Amino acid sequence: MMMVLNYKDTLFSSGRLKLKLVESRVIHVTLDTNDVSVQATYNVSLSNDNALVQTLTNVQGTAKFTRLEVATFYEITVSISNCDQQGTSSLKVRTAGNLLRGRTAITNLNFTEAFQNKNSAKYKELEQNFTAEVKKGFSTTLQNALEIGEIVVKITNVSRGSVVMDYIIAVATNLRNSSETVKNAFIQSLNNTQLYDIDLQRTTIEGREMPHKHFNHWLHTALQTSRNCILY
Repeated sequence: MMMVLNYKDTLFSSGRLKLKLVESRVIHVTLDTNDVSVQATYNVSLSNDNALVQTLTNVQGTAKFTRLEVATFYEITVSISNCDQQGTSSLKVRTAGNLLRGRTAITNLNFTEAFQNKNSAKYKELEQNFTAEVKKGFSTTLQNALEIGEIVVKITNVSRGSVVMDYIIAVATNLRNSSETVKNAFIQSLNNTQLYDIDLQRTTIEGREMPHKHFNHWLHTALQTSRNCILY
C-alpha cells in the first residue's frame, strides 16, 4: 500500500510503529506499547537503499534519528521480541526537502567509461570536484548550508557530449533561502567557474517545492502468542 501523508496533520501508524515528526534531517517515531501485557524488547533500525544506517537498542517508547540526508527515502524497522516470539513493523518515509533537477554540459572535460560507474574513483572524484567548484561561487550562507548538509548535490548520470551531467540538488525546508535562490546561485556559480567550461545553452535546473509530503509504505508482522507469553 502506498499513500501520501501530510506529517503535520496526521499521525501515521504502522502496527506498533508511529511516525511522529519528519523534517529535512530528522525522523522521530514512537512505539505503541500499551497493549503489551508482558515486558518486551524493542530495537529500531534505520536503513537507506538496503544499507543499515543506525540501530537503536532497547528503545523505550520513542526513537529519534538525526543528521539524515535531505529528501531521501529511509526505511525504519522496529523488531519486537519477548520469550521465544518475534515480530517486526516497518515504515518507509522520505525526509522533507525541495528537489531541483539539473543538467550541465562541460566542454573541457573528457568522457571516460568510469563516469558511468557510480562506485568508481573517477565518478566520485567528479562529483566531489563539481560540488566544490559550485560551492566557491556561493554566498557564505549557502556555503555553510552545503557544509552541514542542508544543501546536497548528487550526480545521477553522466553521458557523452563532451561530458553531460544530470544531478539533483536537495534543499532543506528549514533553509532560510528559497529553492529559487539556490537555483539562481547555482547557475551563477557555474557561469563564473574557473575549472570548467560550461555550455550554458545546455544547462538547465528546474524543480518544485515539496516541503510536507512524504510517501510511506508499511509492513507489519504480528507477534505470535504462546502458552506462557501473551503479547497482544
